[in-house]
Amino acid sequence: MRRHFRLQGLPGPSALAIGNFDGFHAGHRRVLRLLAAQARRRGLQAAVLTFHPHPRVFLGQDVRLIQTDAQRLETLSRQELDHLFCVDFAAGAGIPAADFVSGVLLSTLRARLLVVGSDFRFGRGREGDLAFLRRAVAGRCAVVAAPTPQSTAGAWPARSSAACWSSGRCARPGGCWGGPTASTASSCAAPAAGRSWASRP
Repeated sequence: MRRHFRLQGLPGPSALAIGNFDGFHAGHRRVLRLLAAQARRRGLQAAVLTFHPHPRVFLGQDVRLIQTDAQRLETLSRQELDHLFCVDFAAGAGIPAADFVSGVLLSTLRARLLVVGSDFRFGRGREGDLAFLRRAVAGRCAVVAAPTPQSTAGAWPARSSAACWSSGRCARPGGCWGGPTASTASSCAAPAAGRSWASRP
């Protein structure tokens, strides 16, 4: 598994999970196991994209993290992944949502399967959401929404997840894995000062 502290082009298409993974609970483990299995089945590279600092920290919000950046990186490094991207959130916070999808997700990271939290927000001013993402990648990339901790009370049982993964669609607003998992908030081990996550294929 290769670690990257700035974005760079992947040699092949990927199955990509975007999330925080703080504390790495059972829901996180299930997400990454399913991600790795689908990557193998589809001939994709299994990858995770996370950020530092935590987006809520960057936005000046109060957030209590369970793990340090170094601990989170170590935990993710033990998972069945081909690539782990931990990049500076501040360096890309001003990218418009449409450019993030086309330039980062589809072009640089070559995503063909995306796993995000059901409350996923991205792009300048948090202008992009799950519906925006699905419209932007339609016909080019499947999107699976993982349930957030707040949305798990009504989640579908685990047996329902296979169809969602296979189709890349889930009709359940909160996701369908029956447990909390990756959300849009993200953080990991910080690289050396001055590095950015500008794309460098």
